[in-house]
Amino acid sequence: MKPREQRRKVLIRARMRVTATWGDVCILNISSRGLQLQSARPPERGTYVEIRRGCHVIVGRVAWSKQHRFGIRSQDVLFIDAIVAEPDSGDIARVPTPYVAAERRSAPRRKTSTDRSRIMARAMEFGFVGVAVLAGATMLYGLAQDALAAPLASVSAALSD
Repeated sequence: MKPREQRRKVLIRARMRVTATWGDVCILNISSRGLQLQSARPPERGTYVEIRRGCHVIVGRVAWSKQHRFGIRSQDVLFIDAIVAEPDSGDIARVPTPYVAAERRSAPRRKTSTDRSRIMARAMEFGFVGVAVLAGATMLYGLAQDALAAPLASVSAALSD
């Protein structure tokens, strides 16, 4: 049996978004891959949630739910010390939903390796299409020249007489 990952007991206020609804939650324990939380209305098992603690955003799926407590498995590895050390600011935790959503999306996206790969693939595709078009145009020019060479030679000979 695989040993259970070490959990750190904490008591931290945070905000949780389920679909379009925000609510208060309390983080009871934290590990590098998940959280145990307490809420007045815990989401059902399998629901995706977003937890905000200061500038930290944790996205995860509810693994279990019992009475007012539930556990989530996060999509990313959690940096426990950074989340715990975040100052408890009631102002940030109580920001209205439209501002929170706009604020998160206002930061410019960093280019990931997939973005760079996609850009490189588009450039290569453009280059290959350009070479194919150039080769096709050259071939058509050669065919047109061969097809018109004999009639133009006869017209030229008739005009020179």
